[in-house]
Order: sequence, then structure tokens, then C-alpha cells
Amino acid sequence: MAIDQKLYPWILEVNTWPDPWIFRKLKDKRIFRRIYRYSKAYGRL
Repeated sequence: MAIDQKLYPWILEVNTWPDPWIFRKLKDKRIFRRIYRYSKAYGRL
């Protein structure tokens, strides 16, 4: 992400293959389960 001189945010890069395992460290395990389910649905696991 970047912010220009007018404070407009820009997305510079999008990771279409993120590693879902880092989300296991979150306290709310529901988030990891959702991300894992999405990854399986898209055939990424």
C-alpha cells in the first residue's frame, strides 16, 4: 500500500496466493477457519 500527496491510498501489489497458515496465530480461530475454507474452495490447498 502507498499513500500519495493527496492522501489517496493505492494498492501496489495483491498477493493472490497468500499462505493461510500465518493466520493460525490469531486469537480468534474463526478467522483462520474461514480463510482455510476459502483456500480449499478455490483449490489452493
